[in-house]
Parts: sequence; C-alpha cells; structure tokens
Amino acid sequence: MNAYIEQRADRSFAFFMDGDLQFDSTDEAVYHEGLALPPLCMARAASPDTDLRVLICGGGDGLALRETLRFPGVCHVDLVDISVEVIALGRTRFAEQNDGAFSDPRARVIVGDAFTFLDDCPDAAYDVVLCDFTVPRSREEADVFTREWYLRVARVLGPRGVVGINGVSPQLRPAAFDCVQATVRAAGLCPLPFRVCIPSFREYGYGAWGFILAARDAPTAGDLARVCDCQVSTRALDLTRLMEVGIFETATGAPLPSSPIHTRNEDRLLPLLLNPSQTVVRAGTAPPSLDGLLQAIPILHPYHTREMIESLAKQVTGSVRAIDLRRLLDALLKTGAEIAGDLRRELTRLRQYLDKAVSPRFEQFEAWSQRLFVALALLMTLANVVAPDNAFGKGAEGIGHASVSVGYGNGGFGHASEGGSFGGGRASGYVESAPISGGSFGGSRSSSKVGSSSKVGGSFGGFRTTSHAPDAPLTGHGFRDAYGRGEPTDIFGNSYKSHIFRYYSNGSSGSSYGHSGAGYGYGGRGGGAGEPPPVEQNARFVADDDMFVLDNGDVVITLSDTAYVLVSNGQASLMNQADPHAVFELYPDPRLFANIGARLSDQNIATQKEIALRRDWLSWVSWTAALFPVIRDDEKELRSLEDLSRRLRTANGRLGVPASDVPPDLPRNLALNATELCVDAGILADGRVALIDRAGVYWFTNGSSLISGKTGVLTTCPPLLKSALSSVLTKRAAKMLAEMGEQAREVTQLALDHRSLENDLAEYSRLQAQNGPDYDVDYGTDEISAQSAVQRTTSDLQQNQADSAAAQTRQGVLATQREGVQSTLSRFGK
Repeated sequence: MNAYIEQRADRSFAFFMDGDLQFDSTDEAVYHEGLALPPLCMARAASPDTDLRVLICGGGDGLALRETLRFPGVCHVDLVDISVEVIALGRTRFAEQNDGAFSDPRARVIVGDAFTFLDDCPDAAYDVVLCDFTVPRSREEADVFTREWYLRVARVLGPRGVVGINGVSPQLRPAAFDCVQATVRAAGLCPLPFRVCIPSFREYGYGAWGFILAARDAPTAGDLARVCDCQVSTRALDLTRLMEVGIFETATGAPLPSSPIHTRNEDRLLPLLLNPSQTVVRAGTAPPSLDGLLQAIPILHPYHTREMIESLAKQVTGSVRAIDLRRLLDALLKTGAEIAGDLRRELTRLRQYLDKAVSPRFEQFEAWSQRLFVALALLMTLANVVAPDNAFGKGAEGIGHASVSVGYGNGGFGHASEGGSFGGGRASGYVESAPISGGSFGGSRSSSKVGSSSKVGGSFGGFRTTSHAPDAPLTGHGFRDAYGRGEPTDIFGNSYKSHIFRYYSNGSSGSSYGHSGAGYGYGGRGGGAGEPPPVEQNARFVADDDMFVLDNGDVVITLSDTAYVLVSNGQASLMNQADPHAVFELYPDPRLFANIGARLSDQNIATQKEIALRRDWLSWVSWTAALFPVIRDDEKELRSLEDLSRRLRTANGRLGVPASDVPPDLPRNLALNATELCVDAGILADGRVALIDRAGVYWFTNGSSLISGKTGVLTTCPPLLKSALSSVLTKRAAKMLAEMGEQAREVTQLALDHRSLENDLAEYSRLQAQNGPDYDVDYGTDEISAQSAVQRTTSDLQQNQADSAAAQTRQGVLATQREGVQSTLSRFGK
C-alpha cells in the first residue's frame, strides 16, 4: 500500500491510498454519515428496544466507527480491516478526526481478512453491517464485492438487520453501480440505492457518489422517513433529502434484469470500473448526446457545479421530449397575420397531417425536427445559464422554522434562550444574505427541520403526507403543486393537514374583539342575539412550526391539537377549537406583535426573491409555454408566489398595533418563578397556571377555580379554558420528555469524552516522563511537545468537566420542570 497525506496550511488534509483519494478532512463527514447513519436509523426503527451490534468491514481510519459510536443504542462494534498501516493511522494521525473512536470500550478492532472473519462468525451476529471498502483496482480487492461476500454478510445479519454499502459513482460508472446492486440482490438482499455529492470527490473527478442500503425485506418509504428523522444531528449531510436522492432516474435506478452479477469465478465488476464505456444501454431510453454542449456551458456561480449543470441538461432533454406538436402549431397559427402567407400555409398543412397521424414523431420530419431540437436545446440551455437557480431546485436555504408558542418572553414567562423565535429578533436559522433559490420553490428543506412539533403530537396534526398515514414520511411536492390546493403550505412547498378555524372576528355586529364577560380575563366575545355567525377560515400558509396565516390574513399560533392563539388587530385571544368564543383575552405584548410581523416580512422577502427568479426565467422562455408543460407549471407557480406575497402583506397589515404597551402587573406578594407553558402562560412552583390578560393582570387557576391577582375575585374556571390548558400541558410534557432524552444523550457523550481525554492525558504524561517535556508527540494532526500536549489535554478536561456540570444542571432543571408540568396536568385532569 502506498499511503500519502496532503497537509494544508489551514490544518486540513487529504488522505490518498495508491493514488486514490480516500477522504478529505474538510468534507469526509458527508461520506461517513451517508454510509453509517441511514442503516443505523433503519435498524433502530426495526428493533427499538434492542441494543445494536455493528460490524464494520474496512474503515480502518476510524471515521465510520466514529459515526457508529455516537448513534444511541449501539452497545458493541467490531471493526475488521486488513491494513495494519491504516489502522495505525486511525489510532494516531486520524485520532482527532475520528474523535478517538479506537479508545471507546465498545469498539473491538481486528486486523485481518474480512472474508475469513465472516466465515468464523455465528449466524445473525449483527444488527448492522457496514462495508467500507475502497473501489477495487484488482481481482483480489474486488472479492468483497462478489455474491459470495454478500452471502456471508446476509448470514451474519440479524432478521431485521440492515447493510450499508459503499458503492461506486452512479454518475460516472452507472453500469458498475448496476452490477453491485444486482450482485447484492443475487445474495438474497433487497438493495435501495442513494447518492450524495461530496465536494472533494467531485473536485478529483469521481462524480456523485453512490451508496446502497440492503435488508432481507425491501426498504420502504417509511424506512426512509425514519432515516430523515435521525436521532443524532448531522454535521455535513442533509438526511432529509434521502427521500429525493433515494429515487434514481431511470438511467441509474433499479438494476436491469441483464445487469451482470459479480462472483469470484466471473469477474464482471472490474471491467466495468476500468472501462466505463462498457455500459448497458436501456432500450428506448438513450438520450441524445449533449457532451459537447455540456462542456461549452460556463459555470457562472460559485455554488453551482458540473454535476448541477448535467442535471440542467436532463431538464432540457426531458422538456424537449415533452413537446406537444399540435399545441405548438395551434399557438403559432393563432398569431394570424403576423405569420407570412407561405409559412402559414405550410403550418396549416402540417397541422392537418398531424390530425390524421396516430402518433407523430420527430423522426418523421427529419431535418426539420433536428433543427427544432437544436434550437430549443440551445434556448433552454442559454436561459438556464442566465437564470440558473430556476433549474436546480435547491430549496429556500436560510429560512428556518422555529417555535412561536414558547420562548418569546414578555417580562413574565420564558426567555429567548428556551428555544422560541420571539424574544431576540428574527427566527433562528435566518440568514439575511443567504441565496434563496429553487425550481419548485423548495424542492428540498433547509437544515432547520419543518414540522418538528409533530414528533410530540404537534399542533393540529403537523404536516400531511401523500399516503395520509399518521407516521408516513413528509413528501415535498414543491410549492407549485402544493399551494392553493386547500391545504396549508410552507415556504418549502410541504403540505400540512387541512384545518378550519371557526371564531368570531373583530367587529362582528359591533362586538369588541377584546370583550370580557363580567370584567374577568376570560372572553365572551361575539355570538349575541342578532349577530352573524362566526367566520370560518382555512389555514393557508405555514409561517413557522406553530404559526398559520389564514385565508383572511389573521394569524394563528397553535398550542396543541385543540388550543390556539388568535392574533389580529392588535389583540390576542386564547381559543378552544370546541367553541368560537375566546376562552381568555391575553396580554398583547408589543414584542410578540413586532416579531410576528418581522417573521411575516422575512417570508415575504424570500417570496419576492423567488418571484424575481421566476420572472427572469420566464422572460426568456415564456413563449415556449405552448410547447412545454414545465413552462406552464412555472407560470402557474409565479401566480401562486404573487398570491402568497399579497397574503403575507395582508397578514402583516391585519396584525395591527396593541392598544396598550403597559407591562404586566405582577402582584407584590407573589414571587414569580414560573416554567413557561406557552404565550402569556406559565406554571408556578405551587402547580397553578398563571395567565396574563389583555390589561396586564395576572390570573391563576388550578383547573377548578380562577382568581384575579389584582382584585382577588374568585370564580370557577370555565370548562373551555380548563380543556384548552390541559391540552397545552399535555403537549408541553411530551416535548419536555423529548428534550430530556436529548439532554441525557449529551451527558452520556460528555462522559465518554471525559474517559477518552483521561486516557490521552495518561499517555502524554507517560511520554513526557520517559522522554522529557520537549519530546514531540502526535496531537491530532500536529506534532507538539509532550509538555504542550499535557497542558492542552488538561485544559480540555477542565472544559469537559464544566460542560458536564452545565449539562447535568440542565438535565436536572428539565426533570424538575417536567415533574411540575405532570403534577399540574394531573390536577387539571380531575
């Protein structure tokens, strides 16, 4: 083995073996997260109560081991690699990159041949097997891609186990990728391909990279959804896009029936890798060659790549294939006098011919059809170069979702740090200068996950799916298909469950939106004799995880499946879906209104940018709408975007300005130390719920009685108010339970880090004692003195201890707060 490390001035590096790039430290997480996390997620979902046992074949650098060990529920990992040199690098030079994975007590490293190791393994020994092998360059190296190899993998795999396989480039080696899939299938496993784009791989000419998930039963869309809902955060890879990249186009999808199977006796893979021109052409699907045109297309934007340009070409050829000749001629003939007489007569004869032809094809028109194809391809290509963002569908990056129902802070409850977007300016995740682009206004989601509230029984059911099943995956149809179909849509083009809000609007027959019965803080708004019925408004746009914009522009902040806050005309009311009357008129904190307005403005800025992109694109190609359905869809999407922009402006206008900016008046004899529950509501230490009414007066309830903190007037808690607060408490308890789980995982990880640092400190101290303080030791990718290594590691240990103490404190606070929520909920349930 010839190993080479290319060290750079910024401390990043690239690792090569026998001239082939193995990984680049700047983006290796894309590869290793793609290899390890999807099969781990699927295995955990299949066996939620079982500790996972994992086998990594290859991967001596320890990077796949790092990803495996940070996944919750992994109890043991065997790593088998034949290369002593790579494992040695994994323990030393790559230790910082792999987070000291080899020091983890759950890991066992075996230097040896993976074939021999599997032969000695018992059946069903592992829940996950990761095949982290380099692309073979010889028959010996190709042994671990044979049917015999995958048969051994299948034997040691548990009944519900999953295999993750490093494939080859489906972009540059499609026939070889087909061969790997066919070989996996021949071993009795069901393969599911997906691909990722690794910048360094692309830079070195390896193209988009392919992986294969395999199991005894065919992976389903539900399995992919569980991968999208990964239990660990990713540093480089957006797993939410697996639904998209897991469905290949025809040219790189399921292997052909004729795809060869690679065995030890028949070497079918290596020739396809070494001679990529030996590809299998799928009957009837070979596109015209656009290689020359592709090379001539300039890359004008730094965030566009050659692969994106190639995807552009697929759109061009796909659009040209969709030409409707009859529609084209009808559109031309409608121009009437603008067409010269001879040309008009020729077009008329052609149209009459098409009326008689059963299935007219371009080939029937020879040179004419070729000229038309070239002209259209050139036009579409130039238009895409001028307005490239329209073709690539990258999604509205930068506009994140956040919680509005908690965390905005009002002087009484909560703080911005508790996770809400309201309390310190814009919503978290928003980047003012981030590019916002997308051919379908959000073909993919941003890293801030949409609909996260649905994981804990989210407000009004969370997002909807094409299968309408409660646990089915979110499927992004894109804004053009989703908007205006009767279902609320977010800026990413994701559809949510339809919901109608029924309430008395401001000003109905002179009634006051903020009217309160008998002077109390709970409402009696609307519904009097002779008054019109309550309005019914559909949720039109999802502006945040828990904020809807209704058809009329009113804003709704959902708190649970039955409770919500209606915000309009400078006032805010707590509502219960069971009744159109307000159950409590809340304090209209000016900061709440200002931040809702800022969020709506942010969304409108993004929408305006998308409108500008569509107009730019259509200024070039709108005349081809008669030919291409995709252009007609673009025009429809532009109209929808313009409609959304108008509605967002209306919503911002309907917010209004709070009538008073008087801060809440806390009773002097009450020390408020509350756990935030939702907007203008918190849980006191004694288990009561405190609310702030529109006049800034505190009210307190235990579910049975309701008392004013200003006058001391005591009354029975209205059933609808009790029901609404009970539903909010239930949701808050579930959310806090999820937060406690995340905090527990952080505490566990910090403890593992502590043990690893202690081992490092002991080793550096030993080397210093034996060789003196100036003795050079490996510290990550650097060589520093043993004395400096001891000092740095000691400092790291101190920081780890501080972080651990803080994490344990947060863990305790969460546990105390949830206990309080549960205690209060038990009272409200009586």
